[in-house]
Amino acid sequence: ADLAYTEDDLVTDMAEASIAGMPIEDRVAGLFLTTPEALTDVDNAVRAGDSTKAALAQYPIGGLVYKGSNIQDTDQFTKMLTDTISASKYQLFLILENGAEALPEDLSVYGINMEFADQGNASFRTVTLPSLQNGRSEEGLVTVLIEGEEEGLADACLEAWQNGANLLYVKEGIRAAYAGMLEKIQGNAE
Repeated sequence: ADLAYTEDDLVTDMAEASIAGMPIEDRVAGLFLTTPEALTDVDNAVRAGDSTKAALAQYPIGGLVYKGSNIQDTDQFTKMLTDTISASKYQLFLILENGAEALPEDLSVYGINMEFADQGNASFRTVTLPSLQNGRSEEGLVTVLIEGEEEGLADACLEAWQNGANLLYVKEGIRAAYAGMLEKIQGNAE
């Protein structure tokens, strides 16, 4: 048997140690992806300022999903992402959805570390309440888009998570989804 300690082992151990020190509220929030608009209650986010900082402090989510309309030019987008990163107490997934053509080069230059090219790929599936199907991507990271009425979001998020989803993408209703899921997890833990 190969007993070598690999770089993947190190990354896993670091992630588990980081998560172990988080309060339950932050662990649950870290499961969520949403748009900067849903997080900050603006129509179209093109900068990250005090409202982003306050929202990330209250909801330390796992990541933000940007679209082409968030990009005015490369300098503006770079500043928005840099300011967002500095406003978060945890490392974020910074995701571009259907907007790669708005940027002229490698997305990682901007800090983008994930891309949703379309909603048909293996790691990103659309879920319309209440039906849910389990699926795993080749990378082992399962992102599920949760859509529906606010009162059903928490149940759908909990079900997706219990069925193997690592990240829960809630485009609208992030506050209700987070609060409801946290309540359900804390209730089950007692």
